[in-house]
Amino acid sequence: LPMKVWIILGLLMSLVVLNYFDRQTLSILKPIVKAELDFDDTAYSLLTFAFMLPYIVMYVVSGRLVERFGTRICMTVFAIGWSTANIASGLSHNFAHLAASRALLGAAEPGVFPILQRAILNWVPVERRTLAISIVTPAGNVGAILAPMLVALMTTGIGWRAAVIIPGL
Repeated sequence: LPMKVWIILGLLMSLVVLNYFDRQTLSILKPIVKAELDFDDTAYSLLTFAFMLPYIVMYVVSGRLVERFGTRICMTVFAIGWSTANIASGLSHNFAHLAASRALLGAAEPGVFPILQRAILNWVPVERRTLAISIVTPAGNVGAILAPMLVALMTTGIGWRAAVIIPGL
């Protein structure tokens, strides 16, 4: 593959790693956030719902948006959206604000998948597309593997809010 394609694949992998990393933070920080914002497991299930409902809806919508506006514009908007959601989550001081932040995260994150596929279709030669997909797709697992350790380290050193805000930045 040409160097330009490897750079694009590297950028896509970075986005998928960050996407999955951001998604893991609340579940890792659940006991700390529940105690500080004073909510129970029932309320936590509502946070999960607040994330999942827009996530499911936006899976379909984001594909249409990518078709209409292209990968560059959509990736910029979606990445800014999920970064803003993480920063807002770290700044949350009540359950409602955290739920709204999680809903925004759920609306922004699924856009990475149609973008990833469209970028590969646009930039990778037909005979190498399956290789490209098999290289980029597991990046989500890397994010999921790195998140517990890095979020725990950041939380111990600089607090849970910073551990959510820093990846958002």
